[in-house]
Amino acid sequence: MLKIQFIALLPCLLLVACISDESSSSGKLDLSDLRSYNPDSDYAEQLATCASAYQQNLECKIGTLPPLSADSSDEPTVDEIMDRVVVSHQWMGDNFRAALTEQLLPIEIRKMMRPLAAIVIDDDIRPSFFLSGSGMIYLDPKYLWLTSDEKSTISEVQDFRSAFAPQMTALPAWRYLNGDEYAYPSNDSTSRSATEMSYSLARLLFHELAHANDFIELERLPSLSPEAGFSSLLNPEGGQMSEHVQASHPLQSSTLLNYAAALYLGEPASEFTKSLSGINAGAHRNSEGANATYNYTTRYEDFAMLVEETMMLRHFGFRRDTAFVEQEVTGTDSSGEALTDYVVYWGQRGRIGDTLVRPRAQMAMEKLLPDISWGSFFDSLAEPSEMAVGATWLDNLDLTAGTDNDLSLDAEAISERSQAQDFYGPHD
Repeated sequence: MLKIQFIALLPCLLLVACISDESSSSGKLDLSDLRSYNPDSDYAEQLATCASAYQQNLECKIGTLPPLSADSSDEPTVDEIMDRVVVSHQWMGDNFRAALTEQLLPIEIRKMMRPLAAIVIDDDIRPSFFLSGSGMIYLDPKYLWLTSDEKSTISEVQDFRSAFAPQMTALPAWRYLNGDEYAYPSNDSTSRSATEMSYSLARLLFHELAHANDFIELERLPSLSPEAGFSSLLNPEGGQMSEHVQASHPLQSSTLLNYAAALYLGEPASEFTKSLSGINAGAHRNSEGANATYNYTTRYEDFAMLVEETMMLRHFGFRRDTAFVEQEVTGTDSSGEALTDYVVYWGQRGRIGDTLVRPRAQMAMEKLLPDISWGSFFDSLAEPSEMAVGATWLDNLDLTAGTDNDLSLDAEAISERSQAQDFYGPHD
């Protein structure tokens, strides 16, 4: 039997790009039910153990669980990737493999997986996150279910960051659209196709894999001993792609930096932050090159959001809406079920095309995927479309239709939206 080798993980290297399970209100993740998706994988014995090692402040050695690039060419095969997948339920790995095998996911996703040591999918993970000290992405399986039976095995615990929203006057809203329609159903919907699932999964992977490539420097691998910990592959300060973007095109709005810290990280919010209006928040957004409010959380999230929106537009043609909303508009449907919409106080569609955003996004993509010619793509982007201020979030689906701003609720339309994408709240 293989003896799995660990070394102590320095606290300063346990840096998590999205979130650590230590920050969850529910305490540590229960990863005791993890198992290798492929029991015949060369790494089957160590995958689950290494995936939970960080909870004891330990990390696996590179020789025990190296990055995918050590076993693959420039483009890892589906089998090579699946040999690094560890799951709590078989269907999670089955659906993940199908998305890769049936080419539902863009090929760039496989290339972006090269820095990973493993892909962890467990019923208790919420939200998804990348853990730099282990080189692993931890995926919430809500992005993978296809049937109600599969969905029933997933934790129903809310993302703990949702508790930070009620204190705010204005809330950020976002969605991806295919034309004037939602690009894919919500993870909370009752049914979806494999293609619809893959769109949602692609968005998540673009985001988390942007973190992996930002943090891990594969060029360091040949010079490192197999006895070194995985964290030895981390980019030093000054070498991260996100740092280059921030240095060249900084985000400096203290108003939005404080707002994001309170909304997404749970930092104490001042009365000024709590009372920030959608109009004023939008004015700050207009003055800088962030494509999402989440960019203001950390420079790592800034980089990942630029990558995510760019790739969703390039591969699927989906444009992203970003807005600040206030003022709930409520009603009921024919069965008496409560319906809710919100009034838009600032919003844009396709902000990635803004003159302040484009150079930041282009720089991020040229560093992440330098073999692609990005100039023509960004040169072709249209300026963002403005949303109708004073209309509801739902009314702003069709920006060409106009609105009477009567703020009335259409029960059928609201019900349809409830089956669509996530409305507002934390971004994975």
